[in-house]
Amino acid sequence: MIASGQVQTSVNGIVLQNGLATNQTNNKTATGEEVPQSIVITSRQQYGLPEEAIVYCNFNQLYKIDPATLQMWVNILKAVPNSILWLLKFPAVGEANIQATAQALGLANHRILFSNVAAKEEHVRRGQLADVCLDTPLCNGHTTSMDVLWTGTPVVTLPGETLASRVAASQLATLGCPELIARTHKEYQDIAIRLGTDRE
Repeated sequence: MIASGQVQTSVNGIVLQNGLATNQTNNKTATGEEVPQSIVITSRQQYGLPEEAIVYCNFNQLYKIDPATLQMWVNILKAVPNSILWLLKFPAVGEANIQATAQALGLANHRILFSNVAAKEEHVRRGQLADVCLDTPLCNGHTTSMDVLWTGTPVVTLPGETLASRVAASQLATLGCPELIARTHKEYQDIAIRLGTDRE
């Protein structure tokens, strides 16, 4: 169904819908307030993500990625074989700058993939396709971090001095996941590398 682009099919009376071909915009389904009326299938193939890769993601606006953060992400990708970074074209004009800077830091072009911004339901659903979310330390993901945590994907963060740089750490502490909160740039990288290399 996914490979052929088929919109939906039925298996034993249960409707299965292709996540990219379905125009589902019910925000209450995205947040778990309502049970979906059909099963929406989401796969890495739909987003051009390699099936066997370790997928690190960040779904924040690109302006939150400062040079020090991009350097950490490049270091993580270099340390984790068969890993990629999945970002949003948010805004699209930032994609070329991110790619050029990452290449200048020695990272191959195919290691960073970009997807379009999506409706809330799809945005939340596709978060489950990533293995680890790498937070932006300078200005954390706020709603974005909650969306990806909702899917079960861990978020690695490094809190700073400002409110905007401590939100993800507060979320993780509340959820009982202090092991995902780094104290230094090195520890942030170490946590992300461990999550990308130790499947257990």
